[in-house]
Amino acid sequence: MTADVLPSNQSNAAPPPASQAPPAQTPAAPATTPSQNPVAIAVACVALTGFGALIIVMFSKLGLQEPAWSRAVYLLNGVEAVAFAAAGFLFGREVNRGRAENAERRADQAENTAKDKEQEAKSLAAAVVESATESSDMGVQVQAGSAQVPPRVTRMALDVLRRSR
Repeated sequence: MTADVLPSNQSNAAPPPASQAPPAQTPAAPATTPSQNPVAIAVACVALTGFGALIIVMFSKLGLQEPAWSRAVYLLNGVEAVAFAAAGFLFGREVNRGRAENAERRADQAENTAKDKEQEAKSLAAAVVESATESSDMGVQVQAGSAQVPPRVTRMALDVLRRSR
């Protein structure tokens, strides 16, 4: 005597229809993104610290003559650009992360709404086609692309629409 035994997490039930299926799983995000990379954060912190140190050095050089001062300011501008990029990296990543997550959530909601509306439109189209095949018995007259629909057919279409919701 043999018996087919299913593991406790499986059942003999049929899979749910596509309209009730769980949403597709997206692949897992990588463990660290560029904005969470500790090396990138350390480099940005070093750049900001170096810029601060260079500012202190510049204050000590206030008594320099014009050509030497111009060269020092020229070098400061290059370091300043790198430091501001590092500050933008550190502070900008938090601001944009929230906006990006909100945008993704809204896009997912819009996609789900569009799928629901598409399904509703398909069922309504099927009902219209079905009622059109029955329309020859009900006296529908089509003239040059426009249809004269009797009230009985209109009521039937509205009933089908109500049932599909």
